[in-house]
Amino acid sequence: MPPTSTYSLLATRHSSHIRAEVVRVIDGDTAVFRINNTEETVRFLGIDAPETVHPDKPVECFGPEASEFVKSVLEEETAVYLELDEMTGERDKYGRLLAHIWLEDGTLFNELLLQEGYAEFSNYGNATEKDGRYTQAQSQAQSGKTGVWVHCVEN
Repeated sequence: MPPTSTYSLLATRHSSHIRAEVVRVIDGDTAVFRINNTEETVRFLGIDAPETVHPDKPVECFGPEASEFVKSVLEEETAVYLELDEMTGERDKYGRLLAHIWLEDGTLFNELLLQEGYAEFSNYGNATEKDGRYTQAQSQAQSGKTGVWVHCVEN
């Protein structure tokens, strides 16, 4: 059951980040995290990974690779920090928490997914505080023909 208020999430913050542990990865842009013994489904802000588990859509090009990469980094019980974004609101229309994911080594995971071509930039019409970083990371992947930009783009 998700927290009933932002207060319960804020109580776990270190600076502007919420400490969480990975429970399981759903796909290339969504995972379940444990925050204060409560499980939260989190949608990674600023990215859209190819579909692998959507009930109404087929598996998309490079989707399995993106999901496997996320699973390889966000192994069960891995500690991360979730950063909420004041510009987007706390949750999406499906009730998922929206967050930028920071690894313990200081890597912004959403940005890494874009740099490596495992996802495309998308803010779904809601600007985020990190849009500039994310578009630059995607441009880097496109120019380097990395991931989806080499395997899934028609020439």
